[in-house]
Amino acid sequence: MYIADGEVDHFISWNECRQEHPHLAYEWTNYRYASPRINSRKRQARALLDPFEVQHGWFRVELPSLQLVCTEQIPAKHRARAERTLEALDLIRGTRVRRLREGWLRRYRKNQLSLHGLLDFAPLVGEAVSALLEAPEDTLSVELRAYRHRLVSDREQAGATVPRA
Repeated sequence: MYIADGEVDHFISWNECRQEHPHLAYEWTNYRYASPRINSRKRQARALLDPFEVQHGWFRVELPSLQLVCTEQIPAKHRARAERTLEALDLIRGTRVRRLREGWLRRYRKNQLSLHGLLDFAPLVGEAVSALLEAPEDTLSVELRAYRHRLVSDREQAGATVPRA
């Protein structure tokens, strides 16, 4: 997701570098750009999934809850770290990150952002919306059909066109 207020920090913590990996203390490959709030949740957590390891399709955002979940595409050797990362960083249903997802979705609903823009700024939210809009009606639960109807209605009321299945 787009991060406007990010900071650069060590992926392997400064303390861990000093104690176990001194060669990484000033190594560019150990720096990551991250949201300060998410980064502060990392603290001394170990065995988290490195963002540079993550491949497309490993995670998805579920609608309408906007929860982040692991997919079956995560290789078995990374699954435990992926789940631990979501839990440690409160990425599943954490209030702050959910509000960010809601904000991007709200911009889309109000026609302040196109689907392409949503995919650029909040790719997993954009992919979830795109999949919902493209899904055949008979494959959706009653809840998802109603949610899609509200989403389409909001976009149309805002003067936007909406791709259809």
